[in-house]
Amino acid sequence: METSPLLTTLVIALSTALVGAAVATRLQLSPILGYVMAGIAIGPFTPGPVGNVATVQELADIGVVLLMFAVGLELPLRELLAAGWRALGGGIAQVGVVLAGGLGLGTALGWPPVEALFFGAVAAISSTAVLTKLLAEYGETESAHGRLVLAWGSAQDVLTVLLMLVLSALATGHEGLGRELALAGVKGAAFVVLIVVLGGFVLPRVLSAVHALRSRELFALMVAVVALGTAYGAAFFGLSVALGAFLAGMAVSESDLSHEVAKEIAPLRDLFAGLFFVSVGMLLNPAFIVAHLGLILLGLGLIVVVKGAIVMGLLAAVRVPRPTAVRSGLLLAQSGEFSFLLARLGTERGAVSEDVFSIMLASAVGSIITAPLLYRLVVARELSGQRDEATVASPSA
Repeated sequence: METSPLLTTLVIALSTALVGAAVATRLQLSPILGYVMAGIAIGPFTPGPVGNVATVQELADIGVVLLMFAVGLELPLRELLAAGWRALGGGIAQVGVVLAGGLGLGTALGWPPVEALFFGAVAAISSTAVLTKLLAEYGETESAHGRLVLAWGSAQDVLTVLLMLVLSALATGHEGLGRELALAGVKGAAFVVLIVVLGGFVLPRVLSAVHALRSRELFALMVAVVALGTAYGAAFFGLSVALGAFLAGMAVSESDLSHEVAKEIAPLRDLFAGLFFVSVGMLLNPAFIVAHLGLILLGLGLIVVVKGAIVMGLLAAVRVPRPTAVRSGLLLAQSGEFSFLLARLGTERGAVSEDVFSIMLASAVGSIITAPLLYRLVVARELSGQRDEATVASPSA
């Protein structure tokens, strides 16, 4: 019997993703790194089994939809507003400053302004997955810096959606830019109204009716239809499917069944999001990384050093205690899932060249390795200092 190309590619991608994630987890690194490395291993630039890039990318698109739906689901508007101006205002300011830094660096390197803006956007957004993993590892989710960076990251997630809209319009060219932005705004407003109506009146009732049937299979199917259906609806309006999924998630987050929805969507999200990161790795060429190591280190410096320092400086300016500011800066000094999404958006719109795309991805992957290591070193040093102080303070026997 002839084996389906889709099945072959899926088996290769999932198997290597499993190995990569297991190795990364064993090394106490983010599974995202393992997925990307798995993609490199089965990509066209390395020896060994090669997956079908186009097939993996089509499956990865589902991962993007489910990922954005889950982010919206975990981000009720009232909780975002309750996070306070330090998190929201700081997140907006940090993204703006890093965006400007990326524009300046890219322009100095001779890149077109729009390409440089995409570079800045990739550097500006941090990975919520990496944040959550590090905080959970040290039991710091409810700490002062833990609550702060999670709210800060939520502000970045919202800004990612706005950046996708604006950068997509900019990528079409300067001619008719105002008209493109205005049209995108009208379409977006119409879709938001539709989602608000559905989310406020229709979806809660439908979810409750399906949930009342006490069939987990039906409820899971309903959740998938909501996530993928709203993404399709966004595409029908000429908008990003990621934006549609995000707004649908926010609408469903107001339902009493939002926790049940989150539980059902989590396995699908993790599976297809893993394929998204594998698809990113398949586009990375190790030989290119070696040949352009200097530029990649510049990008890494912008993400880890500059962004981390900006976060610390902004928090110090509003009199946040120094230990909280330092830990917050280190936690946010990395890029991740939405950075990859923005980078791929740039290539799809023809605004980012393949070389710059590879530089963006390699820099982002490097930050996923570097920032957690720096954070662990700082935490270990602080704990060692505390033990030394306790030893000195304790009376001698």
